[in-house]
Amino acid sequence: MAEDCRGGFMSIDLQSIAAASEILSAIENHLESDDVDHSLGDELCNALRIIYFVPDSVLSFLRDVSEGLPVSDDRIRAVLSSFNDRQWNVEEALDKIDFARLGKDLRLNLRTASRLQAIRVGKISLRRDIQNEINYYGQRGIKPDRKRVAELTAAIEKLNNLIEEVEMLINKRPNR
Repeated sequence: MAEDCRGGFMSIDLQSIAAASEILSAIENHLESDDVDHSLGDELCNALRIIYFVPDSVLSFLRDVSEGLPVSDDRIRAVLSSFNDRQWNVEEALDKIDFARLGKDLRLNLRTASRLQAIRVGKISLRRDIQNEINYYGQRGIKPDRKRVAELTAAIEKLNNLIEEVEMLINKRPNR
């Protein structure tokens, strides 16, 4: 019971509380259902998965280099070729997470849009640094700078962790 302005008690309308509870339950069920428009989240999650450095790609190569394992000229060419072949897909994905595009979309909070922009800037910077580093190894007599490669590897892993964190925020599908 609640006190009214005269100091007495009003009866609580149990039917109103039950109705409000049903409405909240319906809203919660709708938000958790597949009826919700996931198009922006799906688009962003797909972009993040393209941007992500998968373990068996250039990341594996850089780990081998940082550990001092020998790498052949053929492997350098293959890694660089594969890395460069993905450039168009990566650029398209980077455009999808650009703050200039997402900052005004109310389906996404500003914090997430800012994190996506940090991922975008990080990926652009890392791709440039990786290309420069691998191209450098293609020159005769050049030995890999293991410290530099270890720094690149750590930066990739940090970026991947941020991508995983943001993807979990954006992917609203429960238990998937």
